Amino acid sequence: MPMPEKLDTEPLPLSPTFHFSPKNIFPNFNHINQIRIHKNFFLKIFIPARRLLYIKSFWALLLLIILSGCGEQTAKPRIGGILKLSAPGGTPDNLNPVLTDYGLTVALWQLIFNNLVRINPDMTPQPDLAYLWQISPDGLAYTFYLRPNVRFHDGVELTSADIAFTYDLIKKYRTYATRHTLFDAINHWETPDKYTFKIILNKPFGLSLTTLSEPILPKHLLEGQDIINNSFNRSPVGSGPFRFKEWTPDNRITLEANPDYYEGRPHLDRIEAHGYDTPEQIWAALMKGETDLTFFLPREKFETAARDPYFKTYQFPYIWVYALEYNLADPIVRNRAVRQVLAHIINVPEIIQSVEGGYGEPATGPFIPDVWWYNPNPKPIPYNPIKAQELLVSAGWYPNENGVLEKDGREFRLNLLVNSDVREGYKMATLIHNNLLCLGIKTELLEFDYQKYLKGEIEVPEDASAYLTFFSLTAEPSDLAKIWHSAKRDPRIKLWPYHNLEVNRLFELGQTLTNLEERQKTYQQIHQLIYDDQPATFLYFFYNLCVMRDGFKNTDKLFSTIMPFWTIKDWQAKTGDGK
Repeated sequence: MPMPEKLDTEPLPLSPTFHFSPKNIFPNFNHINQIRIHKNFFLKIFIPARRLLYIKSFWALLLLIILSGCGEQTAKPRIGGILKLSAPGGTPDNLNPVLTDYGLTVALWQLIFNNLVRINPDMTPQPDLAYLWQISPDGLAYTFYLRPNVRFHDGVELTSADIAFTYDLIKKYRTYATRHTLFDAINHWETPDKYTFKIILNKPFGLSLTTLSEPILPKHLLEGQDIINNSFNRSPVGSGPFRFKEWTPDNRITLEANPDYYEGRPHLDRIEAHGYDTPEQIWAALMKGETDLTFFLPREKFETAARDPYFKTYQFPYIWVYALEYNLADPIVRNRAVRQVLAHIINVPEIIQSVEGGYGEPATGPFIPDVWWYNPNPKPIPYNPIKAQELLVSAGWYPNENGVLEKDGREFRLNLLVNSDVREGYKMATLIHNNLLCLGIKTELLEFDYQKYLKGEIEVPEDASAYLTFFSLTAEPSDLAKIWHSAKRDPRIKLWPYHNLEVNRLFELGQTLTNLEERQKTYQQIHQLIYDDQPATFLYFFYNLCVMRDGFKNTDKLFSTIMPFWTIKDWQAKTGDGK
């Protein structure tokens, strides 16, 4: 029988025990004579009275410190309080996790429902409904052992049948579901008994457990129903720490604490969620006390809140990386040395300051910072136009009579497409244009209507050299093969293929590995190879700027790239009403 994967639920090593003995305090204790230890464990030391007083005082102080620490450890958490949660983008149409991935609903899913496993801020899996899992020696079977007596909010026990039913729905409604592509690696699933769920793969495949962080729906309420037009979508029943209470006509969604939650009742009484259409509406709600927590605030509002002690502010990289993707069929940028020179010419810190007000983090490749597969070794290529000019001259590029670099009769010209969906894309592109122009590289900016491209109404111009866009980086590294694996590229995401046989091989290897350390090493190699090759100039991650009222404790775990909203179950109001 293979050993199960190590889980967070394993007991931690015990701290060294402090023994209350004079030997801990007096190294030469054995040389002290005339000591009697009474059966009540107090020491009577026949030494002068003044020294006896010092020793008694020391032990009294030590006992006081220990008892004080014990009091802190046993203090009961505060129960009560309301968290008012808001997000941009308006109000969702429904709360069914199989049918929508709207921003606010993602937060509410993690509070209403449980998953087979849940995801930590660094993207490692943590037990949730499954308290233990095992992988077969041949890598074809994943067996999950479920907690007994986990109940939906209507009192019905959640079992393996509900998990199988949910995954059946995801496959059926795959055009709606999120992260569905990795389900293609699964042959089928089985339910040997009510507390065991088993996944059988088509071939050995490093099935990432992040793929299984899907909210589990109740089979007894949805089986045989029209899931698209179902009252469940606006009044869901889950098994999570909060249960749905109401959805009011003014589009305020209220959740209340689940007293029967398997990990214990959450500390807060209620969560009230509301979606807003504009940042101005969110700011007004924040100022009027109608919301306690919000995300993606404009930097001017964020900076105002940061100066107010009534609020706490958080900033961290979001999952989008802005990049200048290159058409490697272009006769100029197909040269790796040229792409590396371009990285020295583009002033990324200036772009972050001008476009984001400084709220961004230079990117060093295709993966999100602070996750387990991120490689910390690559460093941002520094802005260095002098070095870039020297490299261009050494490569045979000299300015012509018009001041444009030229080599073998060919001018250094780039046709730069600008994704119409990139926020402040033309401002960013203009800064890049000016950086390149200073060294004699002529750039023409061309708007590219990305939505029309998706609909098949336009094609990619044949003479395009580069594309200013963003890549959305998922919770599963193997899923990024659709960007960087030449045979698996999704043209809706990446316009031009990237051919690197070693990167292809490593992506394929990463999909077969089940050991986390081996997978980490493989994807970190991919990270290094892609950054060295520069098939794109990776610009920066913009920051998610969050503001919350300073009325809650235990909040910091939420504020990371993936925002694990399930951690709100551990939040406490500083006072009973959350104020």
